[in-house]
Amino acid sequence: MTDILTELDRWWPVLGIVATVFYGWGIYHLSRCFATREEFRTVKAEQEEISGRLDELERRMETVPDSETMHKIQLSLMELRGDMKAVCGRMDGMETSIVGLKNEIAMLIDHHLEGSR
Repeated sequence: MTDILTELDRWWPVLGIVATVFYGWGIYHLSRCFATREEFRTVKAEQEEISGRLDELERRMETVPDSETMHKIQLSLMELRGDMKAVCGRMDGMETSIVGLKNEIAMLIDHHLEGSR
């Protein structure tokens, strides 16, 4: 047992240097694997910014109509387009009647003005 302690006492400075180098290498290796506090704060700030933007996007997407609603709107617009075409057809038919009335009114005015002279 004394031989082991004697050898340990003799090699103690070398073992201390080896342990210090190994400890230094371990700390250096861990510092390369883990993020620093500044890097952590930067990543956290970016994550909070992206989270805020995502929340805003989700709120905006709640107001966007879904595909079923868009289909209903499209059908309503097609129905309105058909109604507008029908109204235009009626207006064209009324135009001929109005032209005829204009001619009759013009003839009545001319007759009335000639009769008053």
